[in-house]
Amino acid sequence: MPRNALHIAWKLTSPDSSSIAHARIRLTRGEERSLYRLHSVHISNGEAQALLTPNAPLEHIVEALWDDIAAPVSIRWGSAILPSAA
Repeated sequence: MPRNALHIAWKLTSPDSSSIAHARIRLTRGEERSLYRLHSVHISNGEAQALLTPNAPLEHIVEALWDDIAAPVSIRWGSAILPSAA
């Protein structure tokens, strides 16, 4: 069933393993706070991308993912066929 989906991308502070871990922690914490349901994550070449189903206003999601030094690359709304919760 098609649902609203949010594709969000941002530059990491550096391509090292600590920046990658920091991005993964922020993504997990946002999902634990029920801001969104995370469907996929791709981190490479100093950039993080996530596909999620939002459960909160965009402003809350952005605050959870990006800190003051993160550089947003894109935010795109769309429809996607996402697996239903089993």
